[in-house]
Amino acid sequence: MTEPWALLRREERFALVASSWRWAIPTLMTIVSVIGMVLPVFVPGPVLPHLPFLCIFYWSIHRPDLMPSWAAFLAGLVVDATLTLPIGLNATLFTLFSAGLASQITVFQSRPFVFSLGAGVFVVLLFQLLSWLLLLFFQPGLQLAPFMVQGLTSLAMMPFLFRIAAFLQVRIVDRF
Repeated sequence: MTEPWALLRREERFALVASSWRWAIPTLMTIVSVIGMVLPVFVPGPVLPHLPFLCIFYWSIHRPDLMPSWAAFLAGLVVDATLTLPIGLNATLFTLFSAGLASQITVFQSRPFVFSLGAGVFVVLLFQLLSWLLLLFFQPGLQLAPFMVQGLTSLAMMPFLFRIAAFLQVRIVDRF
């Protein structure tokens, strides 16, 4: 498709636009998932899953070319600003976990979902533990229990979010 835009057929134009948008899907999904964390839920305690981190986890192990470290950093900044956390907390952790998971793509390839879920238990709980440790610098005396509850709810939402991400990957990202 080296022809000028005016000479392209309608289908070719659509394919060209869709192929350029597919690169933004993982980052947009991660940023939009922040809305799921700030929705008002009328239950006591921190029961909302960390959906943006689950998005980072999915895209880093399935399509690391579409979730580079800079995109994870950008998503982390959005999460920090939205949740009024110290700027750079999630940005740093998202970047580290994105790079670490992307480097292990050969481990995750051709493995069943149960393997990703088992690895997810370790990765999500490690993420929550590191978040707690970093927040201790800003809020001494912060309890670990709410972070572990959030980690468990994140693990409960993992199959649902992975299903949505896989749908987007098959229908939009890999199609064009």
